[in-house]
Amino acid sequence: MTAPALIVRVLIWLLPVVLTLMPVSVCRALESEAPIDLSALSTGRAIALVESMQVLQQPLGQVSPAAEVLSRPGWRPATVANRNASWKRSAVWLTGLVTQHGDRPLACRITLAPTRIGTVEMLALDAQTGAVLARRLEGPRMLEQVRTVDHVEAMLPFDLAPGQTVRLLIRAEDLTVATTEVTARDESAYVRHQALSLLGEAVMFTLTLLLCLLVLCSRDRGMIVVGGWLLAGVCFESLFSGQLLLMLLPALLPWNVGLFTLLGALCTGLFGVATLVLLRLDARQRWPLLLLASAALGVVVGLSAFFVTDANPARMAVNRIGFITLLLWPLAAWRSPAPLDEERHRLRWMLTLSWAVLLVYVMLARGAPHPQALQLLQDELRLDRLVIGATLMVQFSIWRNRRRTAGRRAEFLAFHDALTGLPNRVSAGERLQQALDRQAPEPDATLAVLYLDLDKFKQVNDTHGHALGDRLLRAVAERMRASLGEAGSVFRLSGDEFMAIVPEAGPDGERARALAEALLAAMEPPLDLGGQQVPAGLSIGMALAPRHGRDAETLMRHADAALYAAKRDGERRLMLFAPPMLAWLTERMQLRAALHRSLRQGDFRLEFQPQCRLCDGRITGVEALLRWRLPDGTVPASPERFIPVAEESGLIVPLGDWVLDEACRQAAAWPELVVAVNVSAMQFRGGDFSGRVAAALARHGLPAHRLELELTESVLIGHEDEALRWLAELRAMGVRLAIDDFGTGYSSLSYLHRFPVHRLKIDRSFIQQMESAGPAGEATLVAAILQIARRLGLETVAEGVESPAMLTRLARMGCDVAQGHAIAQPLPSQEMRRWLDAQTDRPQVAATTA
Repeated sequence: MTAPALIVRVLIWLLPVVLTLMPVSVCRALESEAPIDLSALSTGRAIALVESMQVLQQPLGQVSPAAEVLSRPGWRPATVANRNASWKRSAVWLTGLVTQHGDRPLACRITLAPTRIGTVEMLALDAQTGAVLARRLEGPRMLEQVRTVDHVEAMLPFDLAPGQTVRLLIRAEDLTVATTEVTARDESAYVRHQALSLLGEAVMFTLTLLLCLLVLCSRDRGMIVVGGWLLAGVCFESLFSGQLLLMLLPALLPWNVGLFTLLGALCTGLFGVATLVLLRLDARQRWPLLLLASAALGVVVGLSAFFVTDANPARMAVNRIGFITLLLWPLAAWRSPAPLDEERHRLRWMLTLSWAVLLVYVMLARGAPHPQALQLLQDELRLDRLVIGATLMVQFSIWRNRRRTAGRRAEFLAFHDALTGLPNRVSAGERLQQALDRQAPEPDATLAVLYLDLDKFKQVNDTHGHALGDRLLRAVAERMRASLGEAGSVFRLSGDEFMAIVPEAGPDGERARALAEALLAAMEPPLDLGGQQVPAGLSIGMALAPRHGRDAETLMRHADAALYAAKRDGERRLMLFAPPMLAWLTERMQLRAALHRSLRQGDFRLEFQPQCRLCDGRITGVEALLRWRLPDGTVPASPERFIPVAEESGLIVPLGDWVLDEACRQAAAWPELVVAVNVSAMQFRGGDFSGRVAAALARHGLPAHRLELELTESVLIGHEDEALRWLAELRAMGVRLAIDDFGTGYSSLSYLHRFPVHRLKIDRSFIQQMESAGPAGEATLVAAILQIARRLGLETVAEGVESPAMLTRLARMGCDVAQGHAIAQPLPSQEMRRWLDAQTDRPQVAATTA
């Protein structure tokens, strides 16, 4: 026999012997273990057993019966390294000997954590005979099968007699068995442990829910997101390793795996959302978008765990997606542009700490090898909750500071003007009354109240826009403050109206008058606003105490009356109050009140004045003119008086809309004539003007080409882009457009060329002055306007034509249309209809004036 054949035959004979002796050697290795003394349990201590036990890993589908596993090969010490990575997708057996050297029996309770492990089999065997002293089959999966819950934690109770040695045999079976801890306690210590554990969970749940309710009440989006993140983390921990939630709601047991899978995905997802919200990152940028997409994918996969038989693959997928989300987080938080204020810096570092803790948690859950200290740090300190709570506290402090700032801002704005920072009307009245009270004991003291108003501020707003108007008001406020210095206080009442208090006005107000004149002089130079020179003249009204009043309300009313008088007499004037001024102001206030009352009662009427085409004398249209007539036939005021008051009070907008609607209603019953309606600047810019025009036309069935809107140049200047868009909308509807009072404003060829208008209406002042003693200049100006209109392809309308001779002259100059008393006076609707019918039986106007 050859040597190789001999070797093979020997190995074949030895193999059964080796296989027979191996379990014996394993058993002998297990038998040589040193028992753990549990005597200290009687003092209330808890003893950790796992480090002194042996571990055996088996595939999930090939788990040995408990009666046979001790004879299986592969046992090794249950060190940290042996209990981590090697336990993935395994059934893990733990075994060890325990004894006690006390003089009385010991009621032991052996517990295994974490509680979420699917199936736990726990046995206490007699170390000598192997007889089963105690056995429990535990874990959420087993509890789900028996549908009873008295505890969720895996626990094996047995009694240990003095000097008795017992072998513990424990099987933990799950897809991933996290680092397992086996702890021994006596009966009283276990009861105390259970009570404290459940109490801790209850307290944590209660505090978390209360905190979430408070967060919802705050209505702060960042705090709400972080509160949801904290709630998801607490629920995840309770379902993963706690007992309270499953004991209170046993119906959750079948859904346990799916629930904590989804909650784990929500924890990571809400962390990403909280980062975007707190740091104000733009979710449309690359890294934040990828972060959100990864978080959303994790939640979707977590939801899928409810719809499959085996949720464990979803658990693993959520873990991997969460890991990817955490890898994307630094790129989103640190490489995306974000506001770099102090608050954002604090939050970003706090979130970075949260990211580090979550990363550790995810790596622990993946079952990779890690130091035991890391696991203890995570288990004992609950760093995930700590960092979420710290983030919430940081956001709370930011929210509280914002609230305080907003409160101080609101308090400031209650007594100050937001634009200029000056005290407002409320402060003005209070400060004036306080100054008067201080002055009362001194009979010779004089106090002055100055009302100040910018000249032509409306034109500045209309020409340059409201943004520049605001800058002008701020610059004017600074000049006023600088000019008055310590001698007085400045207040902004409203719009372009200011007030100043001069406590020591001097004899007969001479010192206050000097200060007012200094203010006028200070406002003489134009203001440089971004390279643009803007004039800012002042008109000032002044009232003195005690001569013109002894209380704040009276003095302010009298100073206001003096201001109106100063503006009525011209610009850049100072007027001291006199009693007749109050009568004029009172009349104006009464006129404003009467306008409001008459608009409600329907006391306004329309009259119509025809427009004649000069080439053939045909009546082509009418202009609607507003008249104010009471039911008894009296006329409270002419349009020249009440229209400016309506513009000041803002009543011009509803009044103008009524004119537009009424003109469309009456013109719809007439022949094919165009009705012209004047539109104020406030009405034109009042929001969706073209929509209001379209509604009026549709309401009365008037074709759009029969409506002509007359706008002054000030409506268009300063808002060219917006006006161009609005006019284009009106022209697209078919509405005709005209520039009213052309030549009296800013008359610019550039805007005439840009804006889609049909007509120019030459102001009546030019026409009327053509008939004066020296008409050459005015005739030249009118001729120039007519020539410009012809070059631009625009019709021209001459207003205020009073004589047939002027009709003839205008026709020879090339004017297209005339309007005035030479043709007809303004007439009410019915009379206008009769007048139009009568024109069919008369020679045309052009024939009679030729």
